[in-house]
Amino acid sequence: MNAPAPNLHELATAWRIAKDRETRANAERLDIEAAMLSLMPSKLEGAVTVDGVTAYYKVNRKVDTEALKSAWAAIPEAVQSAFKWEAKVDTRAFRFLEPDLLRQAQEYITSTPAKPTITVKEGT
Repeated sequence: MNAPAPNLHELATAWRIAKDRETRANAERLDIEAAMLSLMPSKLEGAVTVDGVTAYYKVNRKVDTEALKSAWAAIPEAVQSAFKWEAKVDTRAFRFLEPDLLRQAQEYITSTPAKPTITVKEGT
């Protein structure tokens, strides 16, 4: 005989247990990475390889877009070339477009389903 399929409550419990294991494993991995990095030379940006282990150092850069836009015409072309422009969808405004405007906007957008997310409340 086949065992009955688990119900939603059983799956939520299994999910919570798996999520807890995942959180602990992630914390352990981060501790190991920190220990590895402490044994390697560091640099501001670029890669360092020691004994087959490579650490990639990166710098996050955020642009003050409004300031850049307002000064754009006065900025030398060489400096302008250091910036890329990317259009992004304002989801809230997109959802409120009238049907004919929505169709026009959709001509420039490719939509694909995102992975659903799960939240389980305590006591479930």
